[in-house]
Amino acid sequence: MFTDVYLRDLGNLFGQGTVNLNQFGIPFTIFAVVGMCNAFNMLDGKDGLAGSVAVIIISSILLLLYLNGIIYNWGLILILSLAVFLAFNLNLFGQQQKIFLGEHGSSSIGHLIAWNLVYLSQATDFITPVHALWFVFFPLTDALLTITRRIRFSQSIVKADRRHLHHILSDRGFSDRRILVIVVFISILGAIGAVIANLLGTPDYYLFYGYVTVLICLLLLSNAQS
Repeated sequence: MFTDVYLRDLGNLFGQGTVNLNQFGIPFTIFAVVGMCNAFNMLDGKDGLAGSVAVIIISSILLLLYLNGIIYNWGLILILSLAVFLAFNLNLFGQQQKIFLGEHGSSSIGHLIAWNLVYLSQATDFITPVHALWFVFFPLTDALLTITRRIRFSQSIVKADRRHLHHILSDRGFSDRRILVIVVFISILGAIGAVIANLLGTPDYYLFYGYVTVLICLLLLSNAQS
């Protein structure tokens, strides 16, 4: 309310015109930002996961703005800060120098990314809210799939478990480094897809239906394997 920056609309979500939120804009924005904070908190289960995904998302936003002739200094500060953290978190300086994000750190990263996307999709015309789905493809999708699994097994959606992708891969014998590579690869695909879709001017409803289709396919695959 103080900044007047919040989700006023969701773009042309269904191909029938812009979906305006009106009086629901502020509560929906709070819901979306808190949701992204929790998504990154859920992701922070292995060394380097949350930090690496955050670097990819911010770097893709930085690239998109650069292609539009804008130097995003705040994004550079975030990337450099996270790069220093990752150097210690991934033991580049030895186990004795290792540091962690913790719940506050991971939630703060989600908060920063969420508000960057809210601002860029509302206060500027560089991206739309639907592009944000693809920028944060991995943390958002992993959180939605995990919550869906918890509901399916009649478990509280806020109770910690091992139904995240990184836990599933770990239980199947994947090393932490290999899991990190897989997560980074998926995140890069989502971020690159968002940038390309933006540059090509892909309609919002194509991106939205595309995301829903991918999510449904992953849900069906998850149910078949559980």
